[in-house]
Amino acid sequence: MREQQELSEADDIRSTFVFHPPVDDAGAWQMTVEGFVHALTAAFPEAFTKYRTSGLRGNSVVDFEVEVQPEM
Repeated sequence: MREQQELSEADDIRSTFVFHPPVDDAGAWQMTVEGFVHALTAAFPEAFTKYRTSGLRGNSVVDFEVEVQPEM
């Protein structure tokens, strides 16, 4: 994991994705936030991750940033 403390502030091209299981079956994916971060950092060892509490629902969420191509 990168030692960076915040997401980059450069005017890079970004995409935002929201992942969540069905509202009526929160266990449908059989995945936790921690499990997702583990899989993400296994695939992208330099990934930046930051846990926080969602202001929308009060749930634990993770912000993450990965470089998919050098200089991108």
